[in-house]
Amino acid sequence: MTISLNVKNFDASEYLAPYEPKRVRRPIYLKFNENTCPLEADSQESVLASGFRAFARLALRMNVKDFLALGTGNGLDALGAIEIFDLDSVTITDVLPEIVAAARENVELHLEPGTKVKIYDYVGSLLSCIPAEQKFSLIYENLPVLQKPQDVDLKEGINSTIFFDREQGEVPEILDSYLLGSHYLCLQQAYERLYPGGGVITGISGRVPLEIVFNLHQTCGYTPELIVFDVKIQSAPETILPGYSQVEEEKNIEFKYYATEAIAIVEAARREGLEGQEILNAVQSDIDRYAMSAKEAWHQVRKGKKIAQGEWMVFGKR
Repeated sequence: MTISLNVKNFDASEYLAPYEPKRVRRPIYLKFNENTCPLEADSQESVLASGFRAFARLALRMNVKDFLALGTGNGLDALGAIEIFDLDSVTITDVLPEIVAAARENVELHLEPGTKVKIYDYVGSLLSCIPAEQKFSLIYENLPVLQKPQDVDLKEGINSTIFFDREQGEVPEILDSYLLGSHYLCLQQAYERLYPGGGVITGISGRVPLEIVFNLHQTCGYTPELIVFDVKIQSAPETILPGYSQVEEEKNIEFKYYATEAIAIVEAARREGLEGQEILNAVQSDIDRYAMSAKEAWHQVRKGKKIAQGEWMVFGKR
């Protein structure tokens, strides 16, 4: 099975529009290849919009100098970090050299003249490809979690952005059941790569209970905090939902999705100045009226309806 999309160069200027131009040149025209997952046309439907809000919140209280975008894709996460933080270095990784080469070019082409930031790039899975002596103030990871089916080649199309070929390593049963193996292995590897006081932002779908995501961080030695919460349209539901429905049945657990009405409730709370744990506390009872399992969400999609999912941005401090 190959998942591929015909994607041309993309104007991503809207993604950084909320942030004052300092070191990243506008407009932002990103180059893509057949292995690079495209961005949503509406930036607010992208998980990266939530990621940038997480960056901005942390920039108010952390001195982030060395940043790692793990599984960078198109490189826009690295550009956002360069704009929002006062970085000395940015490191990008991905599992295919074609993806990393395009991402590095996207970063280099959009730096304002005189911007002094070192760029490092590596090809490989998780942090295994990064020299052991290299350390970071902040790591951002939004990794794929679906186990790679046997008929999937991660080198074809955008498969590597959706599926994860799990490396050897034990994963606690509860985390494995909720498909958090990639995040667990990442957080384990990341701990010794962080400067004291540094941490990891885990971008992960809110379909997984927050207490499980907190348990993930705590099991790996971090102190977790929900710094951004959002609800967005589920992208590629025909690819995502069957796998989660199957896991629900096999593991006797339930993931959480929402009817699209939940989106407006969260947006209204954000306009009131709420974010992170505060916004979740304010809206949870209201949006839970629109909650459903993956099985029900897949049923709704097959009837032609759109489905929403939550987005957690959890900061785990070392």
